[in-house]
Amino acid sequence: MKKYLYNITINISWADHEQWLIWMREAYLPFLNSTNLIAKHLLLRLKDIDETDGPTYALQIFVETEVLYSKFASEHLSEINQLQKARWGNNMLSFATLMEVVH
Repeated sequence: MKKYLYNITINISWADHEQWLIWMREAYLPFLNSTNLIAKHLLLRLKDIDETDGPTYALQIFVETEVLYSKFASEHLSEINQLQKARWGNNMLSFATLMEVVH
């Protein structure tokens, strides 16, 4: 059975970093868990990169099947993206990648 990893790489300004991290821990990550569609998630901080504009994180969301990912994407991603944009605006840059676990 194929498994999937949805990775979101996020750069957050130094001015908003602490509040963003609290929001991630208290709101965003619990919301992910409440969907009952993901197997697990990891929030990682990238190291050995230029942090002039702020730290960079990778949020890795593991999903057991493509069907579950499609349901997660159709029901929740738009809402999550709108909430982030409204809360952090141009002080946060992100991009996402869907990957298939092959080993």
